[in-house]
Amino acid sequence: MSLFIVAILSCESNTKYRAPITYSAEKIKISIDSVTARSSGGMQQIWHHKGKEYYIHGDKAKSVLLFFDLESGKLDYKIPMERQGPNGVPSFNGFFVKSLDSVYVYHGYSYIMWHIDRSGEVKRRYQWSMDNSIDGILLNPYGEDAIFKGDLVYLPSSPNLGMSEFWQGYVSQSIDLETGEVNFTTKYSPIFEKGNYVYAHSNVSRTLTPDGKLVYSFGAEDYLYVTDLVTGKVLDKKLAKSDHITVQMAGDYLEPFDDERWNEDAATLGYYKKVLYDKYRNYYYRIVKLESHDFYDSQSSNNPYRVMINKYSVIVLDEDLNVLGEVVLDDQGLTDKWFITSKGLCSPVSDYSPEAIENEILFYCYSFSISYE
Repeated sequence: MSLFIVAILSCESNTKYRAPITYSAEKIKISIDSVTARSSGGMQQIWHHKGKEYYIHGDKAKSVLLFFDLESGKLDYKIPMERQGPNGVPSFNGFFVKSLDSVYVYHGYSYIMWHIDRSGEVKRRYQWSMDNSIDGILLNPYGEDAIFKGDLVYLPSSPNLGMSEFWQGYVSQSIDLETGEVNFTTKYSPIFEKGNYVYAHSNVSRTLTPDGKLVYSFGAEDYLYVTDLVTGKVLDKKLAKSDHITVQMAGDYLEPFDDERWNEDAATLGYYKKVLYDKYRNYYYRIVKLESHDFYDSQSSNNPYRVMINKYSVIVLDEDLNVLGEVVLDDQGLTDKWFITSKGLCSPVSDYSPEAIENEILFYCYSFSISYE
């Protein structure tokens, strides 16, 4: 069943406290060998097994999944994958783990997913038609967690449409792991009908509530949408507006497509990046990528390989999605691949951060304190 998200509730303020928020950051360091990539490219998962919390790191170059004990930093398991032959996984850009013998890796742009066991043996191969009439690309990774309901797994999808019609596409898909059947449900919110937004503004994130609903965050949308997991029907919406950005329409450059301006706007304009539920503290976090007035870090302006130095704020919400407050993170060099652990809200550090060193994965884990007065 396919449904558009529709604004169905009133637009009253959803600010409960807007209290002062402070934070502390713990640095988590994991030692790796010289041939392991520090960056997972968003291929990461937090997984619990035998009383331990694991950080699973996807290394595309080595074609391996690495399971690190988050507390000790020790590598406890690894799942290597062959690239050729009957157990061949030629390439992958996402994965999720149900158990050590139920691991799924996928390549979104070729519509293929493989079920592998702990030895890397392929137990099943899923293949969908390369049908351009489907307006949701299968298994396109956003660095989002897989969500399970029985034999169904829910993953984000990316619209398979031209930029001027991008907003019409699906943003959620379900895959039946028994039959291989794929269904699409939720689409973008109606705000995208009103003007052109850069690709970054079309960013989609979602998180599962304790009672089994999905909360959606869209890059250009001040509201969060609570939806039914199966049908995509909107059940509620909550205002969660940042005090630090104003989402701007990108302008009329999609037809004809101006890729230079599109790339610069995507890098410099602010937008809503991520929504996550913290089951350890019963908070929701909405991550905001802040606007940048300088396309590149000024200290690296003469570097031909210079990169954007992003800064973020975090909107903290209570269990009913009421905004408690927002805090700007002072740290720079963070990536946009956020996740939750028992240690807090975590982000890997960019390879270009001054703190990044060889043979080490580094990420910050944030804990927040709210001053109720």
